[in-house]
Amino acid sequence: MTFTFGIPAANNNPSADQPRMLNNFTAISNLINVDHIGFNTTLQGQHKQVTFNSNNVPALAPTDPTSILYTNVGSASSVAELFYQNANAIYLLSCIKAFGNFVTSVSTTTFTNSYNFASISGGSGTYTLTLNTNVVSTNNIVVLINSGSPLSSISWSFVNPVLTITTNPPLAFNINISLAILQY
Repeated sequence: MTFTFGIPAANNNPSADQPRMLNNFTAISNLINVDHIGFNTTLQGQHKQVTFNSNNVPALAPTDPTSILYTNVGSASSVAELFYQNANAIYLLSCIKAFGNFVTSVSTTTFTNSYNFASISGGSGTYTLTLNTNVVSTNNIVVLINSGSPLSSISWSFVNPVLTITTNPPLAFNINISLAILQY
């Protein structure tokens, strides 16, 4: 994308600068249209997305009320992770890798809702959940589980991409289990 600085020049005839001004305005419009709703449309200028081109750690820590959204390498992966930093701390926004809810059953278990899980199977106290490809980068994860039942202990094991949840004693049927997988 070509952009000509200093146009229109103070001492130039604007008609002589017109082709370069048109080129500059076209370049600006094309640039804005990548992440924003374009000109002369409803909601023009609002974000469609935010594109980060590389890992960009802030040069200086922000002071209140300034805050920064940026990407950086996570500790568990060389893939960019999304961070938010304000005067208080740095927060990893992309640490939730998967979450879901399912209802216990004798043999056929299905998610009532889920994100980043490819499948679930099992019943009678042992449930096997498979993550989508590349959701996590190592076996080093945190699993938060809530069964809504204080009568059973819940344990889990994980070998990427398979999470096995075991309840002891097995939970009664039709009990909701909610979970989230975190990784940094």
